[in-house]
Amino acid sequence: MEPAAGAERKRADDASPKMSNRRQSVASQLQSERDCRRWAGWMNGRLEGAIAAAEFAARLRSGVVLWMLLETFADPKELLPAGRQAPRGLREGRRRHREPSRIEAVDNLNCVFGALARLGVNHTGIGPLDVADAKTELVLGLVWSIVAHVVARERGPVLLWARA
Repeated sequence: MEPAAGAERKRADDASPKMSNRRQSVASQLQSERDCRRWAGWMNGRLEGAIAAAEFAARLRSGVVLWMLLETFADPKELLPAGRQAPRGLREGRRRHREPSRIEAVDNLNCVFGALARLGVNHTGIGPLDVADAKTELVLGLVWSIVAHVVARERGPVLLWARA
């Protein structure tokens, strides 16, 4: 009887790391879904219902929604270098009825990431291809960086005034 009890215990111990990994995966997925709902809500507050939480990363993959978000808090002169226009996909993004091709989406996202760099938004480790591929965790990180920048930018003058 003793050896059988030991064997049962060993099998239970062997199964626990697998169960633990599965639990961590489910917990991570649930956290990502909560974050998608949270950041989609924040973006919808600024963009008047432009994005649904269920399609969060997929809606950002064209770059149009991110560009519209940048336009809500930054001066157009800050977004583009002098004498340069936004790519046509970004200018026509609101009126467009078809999804842009991958090449157009990456071009849009390159423009968005250039604007983020000019604005001083930290996006280390996240690139246009990550957003174009709709990698949810990385897209959430990018949106978090944008949110942190916007909040600091909007509250900065208030904090300076309060200190004076």
